[in-house]
Amino acid sequence: GALPVRNQAWSLGADATLRQLGGGACLEVCVRGGDVGGCNGKAGSILQLAACTGADNQRWSLGNGTALRPLGSASKGLCASPPPQAPFSSGADEHSIVADPLFVNPL
Repeated sequence: GALPVRNQAWSLGADATLRQLGGGACLEVCVRGGDVGGCNGKAGSILQLAACTGADNQRWSLGNGTALRPLGSASKGLCASPPPQAPFSSGADEHSIVADPLFVNPL
């Protein structure tokens, strides 16, 4: 059979961090500053894997049990979702974002 893909197994910790099982990284909303590159923490910001620090931008809730919502102050009221597809696309989800999340592994 096929081997499991490590980046598809997650655990929501008591500290509200969403941790990648087997890898130890946490999912975070990019807030390194500015509107360039989707890193202001607002709608359309990139979601990425990073070392777990428990920072505000790494805290999550399951909302009503179905919506993954960031708890960070810059992203309040948003939820994680796949990005809109470009008109011409390979069909692969190459990125993901908040209110739309990009999975980028900067580690």
